[in-house]
Amino acid sequence: MLHKIYNLNILFEKNFEKYNFPYYLKEIINFCLLICQLFIFILEKMPFYCDFLESKKRISTIKFLNIVLEILLKWFAPGLSFTTEEIHSLLKINEKGSIPS
Repeated sequence: MLHKIYNLNILFEKNFEKYNFPYYLKEIINFCLLICQLFIFILEKMPFYCDFLESKKRISTIKFLNIVLEILLKWFAPGLSFTTEEIHSLLKINEKGSIPS
């Protein structure tokens, strides 16, 4: 999953430099609809309901979801600037610029 995010991030940077917004937005929306729906909302919701609060699997799932949220905000910011800015202002960002787990 992180490898797919890495590849999409490279695609985002290349297409953003060329102002090819429709192509990378299509790829990001496909990523959100297909991969995120399957992986995050079906396979990874079990630790939230079944594991202890301090379990390693639950903590790693939360960290992973934070990574996905940060990268999605980065990807959608050029097209949805006001929406992503509002979401970013609602998050508690630490000194390093990332969401604390």
